[in-house]
Amino acid sequence: MAHIKEVSDETRKQVDGGHITVKDGAIYINQLRDKLFVEYRRYTSAIGVAGAEKIKLKSRGFDYYLDKYAQRQFSKPFSQLTELERSKVYYTVIEAAGRPNDDVNASIRKMRVMAKVAILVTSLFAIGAIINADDKVKEAARQGSIIAGSMLGGGIAGLFVSFMCGPAEPVCAAILVYIGTSAGAITGEMVNDVYQDELDEFYRWTSK
Repeated sequence: MAHIKEVSDETRKQVDGGHITVKDGAIYINQLRDKLFVEYRRYTSAIGVAGAEKIKLKSRGFDYYLDKYAQRQFSKPFSQLTELERSKVYYTVIEAAGRPNDDVNASIRKMRVMAKVAILVTSLFAIGAIINADDKVKEAARQGSIIAGSMLGGGIAGLFVSFMCGPAEPVCAAILVYIGTSAGAITGEMVNDVYQDELDEFYRWTSK
């Protein structure tokens, strides 16, 4: 989320330089943070986007943060502040936009670790199956087809998350991607089995 902090810093510079008002800067950075938050999660996965959208829907809105920082700084609602006090609150909103959300970032890190562990476990199972197989070349091709099908199925399912689940349903997104991954793995295995059967038949005929 370093880019958000950079934008926050640049917005403060524009305010300090008199190019924009502190109120306009606060409104701009608040809206931009929400948009960037979802876009960053889009690079993670369909599940990450759904989670980001859910958090975004729970956000309290710009006025909530104005009152929050007004109470924190001056112990009264934003509507009761003087113009100078309001400017200080707007400035605080700009600064706060550049701070990381520790809870959200921890959740994203946890998701990434879980994804890496899942990939590692899948790889270990595939390697074990290949080692124990009588025909290691054929089994390697089979495992490769299953993994490729799984990735393709999960990717295709991710494209339909917004349509099937809506923008803010991470549980539905996870289930849909899991179904797509499983279906892709099964399809990959079936395609490989058909190919291997045809290849065996071809070798049988050409060896006569």
